[in-house]
Amino acid sequence: MYIKKKKINLYDNYYFSPISINYFYAFIKLVLEKDLLDLWHICAEEQISYYKFAVKYSKYLDITSNKIISKKKKTGLLPKFTKLSCMKAVKQHKFYPQSLNNLFRDLTNG
Repeated sequence: MYIKKKKINLYDNYYFSPISINYFYAFIKLVLEKDLLDLWHICAEEQISYYKFAVKYSKYLDITSNKIISKKKKTGLLPKFTKLSCMKAVKQHKFYPQSLNNLFRDLTNG
């Protein structure tokens, strides 16, 4: 796989809960099939920093991560963790948070 020689600076203290479009689609399909008109939160199993995500994904792809540089974000008043609870989807419909490996598989296989 061709990787440009440019370095990538990513925050290691700013987090997100990544999900794939396939995971999102599966939930939308469930909502429409079962007529579940309500407020729902779906999420990944874990929150991860942008930096750690890139390093783990590069490892998954078996490419070097030495061009991925850790950077600190001045957070100010922004919350460090902003993950909402996904328990309603789990308890009511057994729709579990997406794992990173599942996400990586979706990203790689499209």
